[in-house]
Amino acid sequence: MDVADLTARQQLGKARARAQRERWEALLIQHVRAAGLPAPVREYVFLPPRKWRLDLAWPEVRVGVEVDGGEWLPGGGRHQRGLGYRRDRERDAHALIAGWRILRVVPAQIRSGEAVGWVGALLGAGVGRIREAARG
Repeated sequence: MDVADLTARQQLGKARARAQRERWEALLIQHVRAAGLPAPVREYVFLPPRKWRLDLAWPEVRVGVEVDGGEWLPGGGRHQRGLGYRRDRERDAHALIAGWRILRVVPAQIRSGEAVGWVGALLGAGVGRIREAARG
């Protein structure tokens, strides 16, 4: 296999993983709406100089959700291996310092409904502020 084939395979793998993550995000958003919670912003840049993004965010109350897939892959997904894991921890540390609370969930927790319960608990009293900001 030559380098071009490997690169094409890697790109295809990344595209599939991204599509799968987006499906899980969409399901969590459905759960959020069904629970009567405010809709999140997708792919929110929360620390602009670094261009770090959160999969889902409620910026008014500095709550974010990261959907970590790949839990079923041998050796785990990017979020569970080497440099990817380290970069996620760095980003999480900077987010915490900036006042963000980030919930990391896996697909099984979205499917079971656990994740939306946690989101509701994190949003708590901030739901009113989010709705006020939306009416703006």
